[in-house]
Amino acid sequence: MNNIKRHKWLFLGVLLGIAAFGYLTVKSLNFALNAEYVQIKDLFLGFFFGLITLSILVFLLFFFRKEDIDTVSCNTGIFRNKWTLLEYFSVFLAVLCFIVSGNFYRNRNEQYDFVEITITQTNDSKIRGRREGKKDIIIVSKEYPDYFFQINRVPFKYMDSDSYIKNVKPGDTLTAMITRDSYDKKIAKTKSLSFKDKTVDYKLIGICGLQHRNIELLATKDFIKARKQYAEFSVFFYMAIGIILLYYILK
Repeated sequence: MNNIKRHKWLFLGVLLGIAAFGYLTVKSLNFALNAEYVQIKDLFLGFFFGLITLSILVFLLFFFRKEDIDTVSCNTGIFRNKWTLLEYFSVFLAVLCFIVSGNFYRNRNEQYDFVEITITQTNDSKIRGRREGKKDIIIVSKEYPDYFFQINRVPFKYMDSDSYIKNVKPGDTLTAMITRDSYDKKIAKTKSLSFKDKTVDYKLIGICGLQHRNIELLATKDFIKARKQYAEFSVFFYMAIGIILLYYILK
C-alpha cells in the first residue's frame, strides 16, 4: 500500500487507463460481434485494446508489492528473455506491413467504374471528427436504410463541405457516384459479397462523387486524385513501419 501513497497520481493514471482501454475493448468487440457479419477490423481493435488493458492490469499489481515501484524498472531485465513471443509478433507485423505496402503499390493507379444513384438524405448534415485527416461525412438515405454512405477522410479534403453543411437538409435529394463493385454487391445485389465485403466496413458504401441540385460537392476526378495520393503515401508509410520493426528486432 505504500506504493499507492507514494505514487498516487501514477496509480490514478493507471486506473484511468484501465477504465479507458477497457471501455474501448468492450465497445470494439461489441460492434464486431453484434453486426450481421463479424467485423474483423473491430475484432482486431478489440483484442489490441484488450492486450493494452491486460498490460496495465499487470502493471497495477506492482503497486501492491513490498518494494518501491521505482525498483521495477531495474528488475525488468530479468524478464527480457521471456519475451521472445513479442519478437515473433514483431516479425509478423513487419511482414504484414510489407504486404500491405505492396498491395497499395499495385493499386495506386486503380481504374474506377462509377454508377450514379439518387438518394434522399434523412439525417442532419454534419462533419464527424475534429482533426484534419480524421474528418468524414455519413449520409443516411431513405432508399437504402441498411447502409451508410460515407465520404471518408481521404477525399474529404477535396469536398466542398461548407456548401454541404449549409445547403443540404434532411429530405433533400442528392446525386451520388459509387463504384460499380459497391453497386452490384450492395445495391443491385447481383454479385455475392466477398469475405472482405462482409467483414470490413460491411454497412458502409463509399461516395466517389456528390451533387446537390446544381452544386457539385465532390467531383469524381478529385476522388481519384485523393485515392492515388493516399495509395502513394501508404506505400512509403507501411514500408517505413516494416523497416523500423525489423531494425528493432535485429539491432
